[in-house]
Amino acid sequence: MKGPILLGYQRRLFLASAPLVVVEKSRRIGATWALAAKMVDQAARSKAAGGCDGIYMSTSQRLGRVFMRDCARWVKALGVAVESEGATVGAEVLKDEIRFASGHTITAVPSNPESVRGMGGDTVIDEAAFHLDLEEILKAADALSDWGGRLTVVSTHNGDSNRFARLVEECREGHRVADLHRITIHDALADGLHVRRCELRGEVWTPESEAEWLARKAKGWGFAEEYEVIPASGAGVYFPRTVVEEAGDEGLKVVRWDCPPDFLQRSKGDQSAAVGGWLAANLAPRLAALPRDELYYLGADVGRSGDGDLSVFVLLGVMPRSAERTARIVVELRGVPFDEQWEILRMIGQQAPRLVGGGVDRVGLGAWIAEKAERHFGPERVEAVALSEAWYLAAMPKLRSALDEGVLHQPADQDIEADLQLVRLVNGVPKMPRDMRTKCSRTGRQRHGDYAVALAMANERVPYPGASEFREVSREPDAVERFMDRGRREERSGRGARRRGL
Repeated sequence: MKGPILLGYQRRLFLASAPLVVVEKSRRIGATWALAAKMVDQAARSKAAGGCDGIYMSTSQRLGRVFMRDCARWVKALGVAVESEGATVGAEVLKDEIRFASGHTITAVPSNPESVRGMGGDTVIDEAAFHLDLEEILKAADALSDWGGRLTVVSTHNGDSNRFARLVEECREGHRVADLHRITIHDALADGLHVRRCELRGEVWTPESEAEWLARKAKGWGFAEEYEVIPASGAGVYFPRTVVEEAGDEGLKVVRWDCPPDFLQRSKGDQSAAVGGWLAANLAPRLAALPRDELYYLGADVGRSGDGDLSVFVLLGVMPRSAERTARIVVELRGVPFDEQWEILRMIGQQAPRLVGGGVDRVGLGAWIAEKAERHFGPERVEAVALSEAWYLAAMPKLRSALDEGVLHQPADQDIEADLQLVRLVNGVPKMPRDMRTKCSRTGRQRHGDYAVALAMANERVPYPGASEFREVSREPDAVERFMDRGRREERSGRGARRRGL
């Protein structure tokens, strides 16, 4: 590798030694990589040489393990001595802890205030703006300095009213003593970020390639906040972009149909031919390829406008006795008449090998299709759902948990990722604000987060964790029906017993 291992801003983070370090930064610049190096260097030293334990907290266990893998790579690169039991094998961490020959440890802990109470050492709170209870975490971590530990709070911004944004302002205004770092994408590029990117990718750096790369980033949604470190007005996003992108799978695709504006003016024969051709070409092959050993959950958010809200149908596949779940079918419909929408939704539900549950938005335009689905599949399986605050409070945290823990897999698609980013935490409720929109990357037309609602509809019906409450059943559809009928009979029997006082 040419040049120093750490770029200028990374070296400054590595050398920061104040009791409180606050870092507001652009995304994807390698700040956490530098903090991993710093933590390994500290933990490898003896106490007499100024060494100490390291504690890392991010928004999910999965991101904690990514940090631990970074630490393991630094252990190998620096030739640091570690204890062999449960520490590392090559660059893989077997536990959320690395134990060093110095007697110190690096530990990844959950996003919970209790995780740091009573602990000591240097602590990093990463993705701070996306923790659900940052205020309480900061309170719990405040005592670290009593025992000589240093606290580093690092994040991209997540709205100007977020607790992290207020912490930055407290530091900037002098109300809180801290070593404050602000690293924009322009600062990182000036220190050689794109040069390093090209080097690692085996590409030749040129000023033109750097300018082109930056121009592509600038066209993305949220560039000012996520790259130029300017917090956006209003409430912050509920789903961190990092976990949303990590859930992306290039092998999964979104099926889309933008209905022609003159569709209803065509003859019945032309309409049927258009729908049948689209189903045969786009949906039927995907339904035929569905894994036969998964349980399926259906979610639908219904819209009708050619220029506004979409209809989105999601079929989520879940392995029995597993938390892993995959958005096997994602269908986006723009301007499609209700009859044709129902035909598509019915085909998905009927051809899913083992449809266990589902929900369809019954508010406003969705009422007719929700009623059809509930009557066709039975309310025990597919429920007409009202998008109330109570529903958002139940469904969105469950979806965030699946994303945080890395058990949910979805298409790697810019538009559906933007849909999830529209969910905001408003007065403690993660919901879809009515006035917020994004633009479709393909057409420039408006989107209103419809995928996020449809995905939450499907995921909300999955028992936690995963489908562990379901036993294995044979693959014949009638066997699934018999299994569900038995459950309904047992439920009715139980209710009857309770009414009789048994």
